Order: sequence, then C-alpha cells, then structure tokens
Amino acid sequence: MILLYVLFIHWVADFVFQHEQWALNKSKYIDSLIMHTSMYGFILYLAFIPILGFISALYFAGINYLLHTIVDYFSSKVVAKRFESKYLGGPIPNFGAFTVIGFDQFLHYCSLFLTLKLFL
Repeated sequence: MILLYVLFIHWVADFVFQHEQWALNKSKYIDSLIMHTSMYGFILYLAFIPILGFISALYFAGINYLLHTIVDYFSSKVVAKRFESKYLGGPIPNFGAFTVIGFDQFLHYCSLFLTLKLFL
C-alpha cells in the first residue's frame, strides 16, 4: 500500500500543486525551478507526517527537495530543447521529449523509494 501512496503523493506534488508558469519556466529561470521544487517538498512533508512523524518527514522531504531540484535542473533543460526542436519522439530507440520526461519521473521514484527506505 505504501507503494501506491508514494506514487500518488508524487503525482500530486509534482503535477497537481504546480503552477503552469513554474513548469514552463523552470528550465530557464532558477526561481521558477525553486518554486516548483519548494512546493513539491512542502507537499511531501505534509503527506509523510502521518507515516514518518514530524522530524523524519522533514528530513525525508528536505532530501527529496534537493534531489528533485537537481534532477529537474538538468532534465528540464533537455526537455525544453527537445520541445523547441519538436523532437517529441522518434524511431526506436526513442529519446524524444516524452522519453526524457519519463526518465525524469523514474529518477524521482528512485529518489523517493531509496530515501523512504532510510526512514522506515
């Protein structure tokens, strides 16, 4: 059940509680990236208090805030270039924009599950 909870909270934090301007500008402006990842970290913190407690949830969210910022710093730049060049996908192997977004999500899942293992 924790697996589904982590996936759901990640979706909520990374997509539902994000402003369109942050998503569109996080590859160009560090303040947009920081707003995106700060909201992400805040939602993670609130969502994991019942599971980890106040202090451990703070550490868990803080670590994932930093990891999410690092991953998005690089992946958003690659995705922006792919969208700009209209390279959304292509022949197999496909390394278009949507594949990069998928890999970005994979890295976030890895971060979440590996750090959660430290606190459970």
